[in-house]
Amino acid sequence: MRSLLFGITFWFALTPAFAGQAEFLLSAPVAAPIEREKGVIGTDLRALIDAHGLALFLKDDSAAQRLGKVLKEWQQNYAALLKADPELAAIDQRVKQLFSQMLGDRSRPITLLRKMISQAPAKRLQPIVLKWIKNLFFRRGVLFPYDLAELSRSDQADICLQTRSMHTQKGMSSGRVRALAWLYRDREVRRMFHERDDRLAFLTPIRVPEEKLDGATRKVLRRYLAMVRALKLQVVKNQTMPYDQFRTLDGLLRGLRYMDTIRESSAIAGLDHRLMTRLFIQESEFIHERVSWAGAFSLAQFLNIALKDIWIFRGKIPGAKTLLRGVTSYEDLKKKVVADPRMAIKASCTYFRRIRDEAIMRLGKKGRTASREMVTLLTLEMLGLRRGVSEGANLDAQIAMGRAWPVREMYMLPLVPVAGGIMPDAGALLAGWIERTVRDLVHLQLVEGVFAGRLDRLMDAMGLAAYNAGMGNLIKSSKAKSPFGPLSFPLQLTETRNYVDDIMDGTDILRKLDRLASEISLLEYAQIIELAEDACQRAGLSKKKKSTQK
Repeated sequence: MRSLLFGITFWFALTPAFAGQAEFLLSAPVAAPIEREKGVIGTDLRALIDAHGLALFLKDDSAAQRLGKVLKEWQQNYAALLKADPELAAIDQRVKQLFSQMLGDRSRPITLLRKMISQAPAKRLQPIVLKWIKNLFFRRGVLFPYDLAELSRSDQADICLQTRSMHTQKGMSSGRVRALAWLYRDREVRRMFHERDDRLAFLTPIRVPEEKLDGATRKVLRRYLAMVRALKLQVVKNQTMPYDQFRTLDGLLRGLRYMDTIRESSAIAGLDHRLMTRLFIQESEFIHERVSWAGAFSLAQFLNIALKDIWIFRGKIPGAKTLLRGVTSYEDLKKKVVADPRMAIKASCTYFRRIRDEAIMRLGKKGRTASREMVTLLTLEMLGLRRGVSEGANLDAQIAMGRAWPVREMYMLPLVPVAGGIMPDAGALLAGWIERTVRDLVHLQLVEGVFAGRLDRLMDAMGLAAYNAGMGNLIKSSKAKSPFGPLSFPLQLTETRNYVDDIMDGTDILRKLDRLASEISLLEYAQIIELAEDACQRAGLSKKKKSTQK
């Protein structure tokens, strides 16, 4: 078998039609004689864009300038081909369609979402539903199939009915339908994004004769193409390592195409481009067409309130006049942010600068200036809290509300005859007002619970920092940088920061250890559905067999 594969590879490499594309087809991590043509640098347009972006990110501006000239030439060479390619056009159209749908889903009637879900490919929905059904078993303490027999009849019936509703989508609650539609479309956007990059690389093989390049350009081209290749290998390697490390590198590779805008916008706003890059990775992983559960959109994951804040205070934000040039109104700003990821980057730098200035104002005291680390930390915390109020906590609260208090799909007030006419029933109107009021109070309580958990996590992190570096050092840092000194301390020592992050991430894993060690976690979709049907039989809810006529 190995000899056969080697023979096929050898034939592709030596066949004239593929000789110039051998490196592109095989994507080898090392230089092998069979895959490289002497005196020629082989790559593709996608890798060349990444190499240019990487030079910008590393602030190697001389190399970026040289790579930019090579990139511009090849972009012009392939412009007509890329514009005429029907597959690229179809992918772009599909992504735009998904983005538009996700932006409107929060106000879309549930009947339309049900119809969309019913038409979606089952194999794309099953991974989402499988996770939900497994969690359903876990919440009942079912870690192994034989645990099912220990449940009460009502718990068995609950597992049966919920699984059936998710498996067939019939009877699925409105909240779950909306969540399924959102997760499905978000996964589709990510998948289409990768397909577009693969198609771009396939269409644009590049062979650059070394004799056409001066010595310096030839050196930086080889250097940065090798660095991009190494980063891609790191991403593959880190899939089995801490998720945060994998997510950072994977997101960075997607973000390199925007690095010129990030560098320029960060400089205008007086920000660190590396910090903003990591922020975009955290928000959207550099996929512009993603929309969060709470409705945050674009590469920067803006909520409407953040864009309104930018527009209202634009006159007081350094660099805003330049970054928002050509924007005429809040509505125009939102339209341009949705349409253009580079505009989203500019707006995000403007917003972050506004929050950073607010942090400096809060920290500033007579005769004292806040440290850079402290300002950065507090700014990120303020940004997280503001978005958390509207998004993170709201999401968790909505999920809990959906379980505790199912949302009515449609609330129609009954009409009653009054003085020869009809009008809405006042009693039903009052009942509706009471219901909304109680729902709001429950929602508020759930949100407070989310933030209480966040505070507990922060206190745990501070305790770990003190444990690692010593309480004396923590107190000393607190005195030097009051009033928020203890918060800034973990940022000062890489060792302490990594120590805290590793333990907190590991603790999250240990909290789910019973689930990870269970047999249920290993089941595939068909097996989990079969187990749920076993619960149906135990609860006396087995499906009736259809009669057949001979």
